Amino acid sequence: MDKKEFNNWAVGISVVRSINGNFNADISRMPRTLPDKKGTIYATDKALKYCIRNYLVNAKKAKVFMWRRQNDKREPLNIDENFNVLFKKDPKRSTREEILNTLLTCIDVRLFGCTYAGEKNNIAIHGTTQISYGVNGIQDNLVYSNQILSPFQNLKKGDTTQATMGDESKALDVCYVYDYNINPNNIGADNEQRLTEDDVETFKEALCRGVNSVNTTTKIGSETLLVVYVELNKPKMLQNLKKLIQISKDNEGNVAINITKLVEYLKKFDGDIVKSQIFHEKEKTNVVNEEKWGKLKETDLFGE
Repeated sequence: MDKKEFNNWAVGISVVRSINGNFNADISRMPRTLPDKKGTIYATDKALKYCIRNYLVNAKKAKVFMWRRQNDKREPLNIDENFNVLFKKDPKRSTREEILNTLLTCIDVRLFGCTYAGEKNNIAIHGTTQISYGVNGIQDNLVYSNQILSPFQNLKKGDTTQATMGDESKALDVCYVYDYNINPNNIGADNEQRLTEDDVETFKEALCRGVNSVNTTTKIGSETLLVVYVELNKPKMLQNLKKLIQISKDNEGNVAINITKLVEYLKKFDGDIVKSQIFHEKEKTNVVNEEKWGKLKETDLFGE
């Protein structure tokens, strides 16, 4: 039976907390900061998309195209090789339309799109789901560095006494607040593969669980605190929702997220809202004025 297409419009927020971590380093391996007076820490959409793809690959066993794969020599595959390995098809013998519709069988391409720069074909797919940069929602923007010592001798000629030195940089405590929106019309109506309702449910699940499932050195200590999902029956030009929440910490480091302004703003579109959901672990995150969320559906996407 064909899966039901998703034809509505959706917007939302994801809040990711990282304690003593480096959720998204810049080229100098420092936490990224905005060029403002506070040096506000931020993370790109790529950092969150990596966590989502990691969850799709490892937990959902989903077909994901934009993922690092290696050959027998443990060398990264180029994009044509990646296509061949994943789909068992030679892209050099495939038409542009065949490659396009084959790529769209992958959930990450339906969600985030991709740029396919192959030897024969160049294809740009604009994804249905756009994610903003995540900007620190609390006032502290404290970064620190540690020196680390390697157990191996320095390879520098003539230096037989010194071990290799290095350093790592981390942020003390950051709450990255992301906006996202879903527009199914970004995939043309003439394409065989369309965004489905199952895709959207899987995306929400990955938003809730993806960050927590990544245990790399820099991302360990990071977890999703809150996911907001608002589905509308027609496109609406809404303002950035992340500006409408307030995040605070008490003396013990517990986080409270106040959604009062968000609720008041969304009331203007109540007649167009089909579904609205809030996902969070109640023992870890205090959502202030959650009871005012009119169309709240109690669903646990954080559990196993």
